[in-house]
Amino acid sequence: MPTPSGHRETPAPISAPIAAFLGPVALLCLIWALGCGGNTAAIGVVLPLSGPYSPYGRSLLNGMEAAVEGINETGGIGGRFLKLDVRDGAADPSKSSASLEELFLDSEILAAVGGLTPQTARAMEHVAVRHGKVLLSPAPIEAASSPEGPFLPFWPTAETRAEFAADYAAFTLHASDVLAVGFDEPGSRLRIEAFENRFSNADRKMKSLLVQREEVEGGTWAGDLRRSASGTQVFYLAADGPDLQLLMETLSIGRLKRPMLCAGSLEAAVLLDRAGPLFEGLLASRPRRMMHSLGADLALFPEEYSDRYGEEPDGYACFGYDAVRVLSWALAEGGASHESIRELLPELRSFPSLFGKISHSDAGLTRPPLEMCVVLDGRVLPLNRDREEALASLQARVESLRFGK
Repeated sequence: MPTPSGHRETPAPISAPIAAFLGPVALLCLIWALGCGGNTAAIGVVLPLSGPYSPYGRSLLNGMEAAVEGINETGGIGGRFLKLDVRDGAADPSKSSASLEELFLDSEILAAVGGLTPQTARAMEHVAVRHGKVLLSPAPIEAASSPEGPFLPFWPTAETRAEFAADYAAFTLHASDVLAVGFDEPGSRLRIEAFENRFSNADRKMKSLLVQREEVEGGTWAGDLRRSASGTQVFYLAADGPDLQLLMETLSIGRLKRPMLCAGSLEAAVLLDRAGPLFEGLLASRPRRMMHSLGADLALFPEEYSDRYGEEPDGYACFGYDAVRVLSWALAEGGASHESIRELLPELRSFPSLFGKISHSDAGLTRPPLEMCVVLDGRVLPLNRDREEALASLQARVESLRFGK
């Protein structure tokens, strides 16, 4: 719970079966490496816990707390208990970088997790580089500094997700004409460019409609949308989170009855609750979860999380959980200082995570693979064999629009 100082205390443990994070060999290494140290190992956290991106930040923090509680229930790290020092960055680059600066000036903070949006992550990257302390980030960007760290993002990039959406539109939905819609801002333009470069060729084309934010908020450009949509079979919405909700609310875009792909993952459960039926039928990619194929300890996480928080873990909760486990691995290997953690993480190989195996390479940390999902009855569900009927309906609609049936 938040304290008067703005920090957040770790809630009560969730339950014992979430343990066995590191295995007996790693725990022996922990005892050898850290048994003589202090009684805590501190991780800094800077996430949006207020404002429009707070649903994502709170999911990330819930996942981190679940991991910390599970580790501490089994005795901590060689007798040292993990703790989180949490700050609310409110998705504001200046506030987030200042909060990380304050955390990294504390010698007890060994590493940090944070930087949800590209803008906040980029601002925080400069702080991490200056202090030489590891910052694991869920931001969909590449590191501008060295891929060896200390800034280590491991969420699929915005360009990767746009290319994945383009492939899906072309080769699964069989679309030949797509309209991309977004704000006239760098993030939308980047996604649209990546989509077009992947999608367009002699047989397929994409056109775009970029608008100013005040135009959307005023609802003055629905006519532009209808005219631009003529002849298209699929919409690509180059926005996510609150921006995606804003686009769909003001445009009544669903009335145009096109299959819709979006740039975001729609992972935050609170966002879906707020949107109601607005997102129904929307297609969105997300990192593919593989927890049920990676051992009993990871397979327990969804149930333990649901018992604790009353909802299934979304992708951001999974990231937070894995981020703590990755840092715990570095501690287990002898990372008793921020310098040793930074030196050890480039040696990470085939580490079991909720998204599959994580390794460090010349390009940085492994990014999880993507899967396409659809919103059905207020839930984000994978478009797999269990939902062939939903996919067939989308394909039929594209075919009807393409051939004028």
